[in-house]
Amino acid sequence: MPEISVILPVYQGERYLREALSSVLSQTVQDFEFLIRDDGSQDGSIEIIESFKDNRIRLIKNQGRLGLFGNLNALIQESQSNLVHLFCQDDVLETHCLEQELQFFQNHPDIGFSYCKSTAIDSHGVVTPASVTIDLPVVMQPELSLQHFFYHGCIPGNLSTVCVRKSSFQTVGLFDSSLKVSGDYELWARMATRFPLGVIHQSLVRLRHHEMRLSHQPESALKFVRENRKIRKGLLPLLPLSCQKEALTFEIKRHGVMEFHQGLHALLRGHWPVAKEMFFGQGPTQFFRSVFYWMVTGNNRFYRPQAQWVLPEDYQL
Repeated sequence: MPEISVILPVYQGERYLREALSSVLSQTVQDFEFLIRDDGSQDGSIEIIESFKDNRIRLIKNQGRLGLFGNLNALIQESQSNLVHLFCQDDVLETHCLEQELQFFQNHPDIGFSYCKSTAIDSHGVVTPASVTIDLPVVMQPELSLQHFFYHGCIPGNLSTVCVRKSSFQTVGLFDSSLKVSGDYELWARMATRFPLGVIHQSLVRLRHHEMRLSHQPESALKFVRENRKIRKGLLPLLPLSCQKEALTFEIKRHGVMEFHQGLHALLRGHWPVAKEMFFGQGPTQFFRSVFYWMVTGNNRFYRPQAQWVLPEDYQL
């Protein structure tokens, strides 16, 4: 059994695929399996994958489209290792990524999954200015991580930063393939109800930001808002009772304001279905509250609501 499995769903990925594959095969750790499932690519993705002659690669060609999360589920079920690192076709692993993850899980046997920090690169591979990141404890217990998932959304940010114990999937299940954009957010939040989350404070992945990413597609905005609202609604009753009221207020004053502002942008670009969902998806009461707080806070520029935390007694960074 290999020490770790790297799983890569591929669809129309030829532009950056060669660099992505090379970064996996150049790892300082050699004992891994590399599972790749192509979801019906019509470009040169298959040819690029088959040009790599390495017995750690196992290529599977789907007979029909599974979609991103369905493809990931199939890969997880195929994996043989106790640890599974998820990877996206546009990104690049640092050469010591898998080595550091193996060491991290060995040092923290109680965690069910982890994510690492990352470096942003553009379409040409040039490092872009880093965004502000939140420093978190190395190990986050469910009570704390669920609050972060509610207030900040999908805190790993990208599939390529995440490594999971195979047993965690066996306990909580796989991705909800009915979700098209936020399936990772839903699964990590569900996993956080059962297992501590590890945070690796090293940049182990280069995440590529370009206009062709799934999250940047105009049709993704509508799905993103609908799915995230549903996930946060499910998270709210799981938060500590003493902060649920404040969390609901934060939902209106922060998430509601952001969605209203996104709706204005969509309206100006002529994307009326997106604007309509942003404005009215949660009913007229929520709409008028969002408009009110958007105006009085200057789109949260003059005043930004602060999350109300219930912190463990031993909390420390």
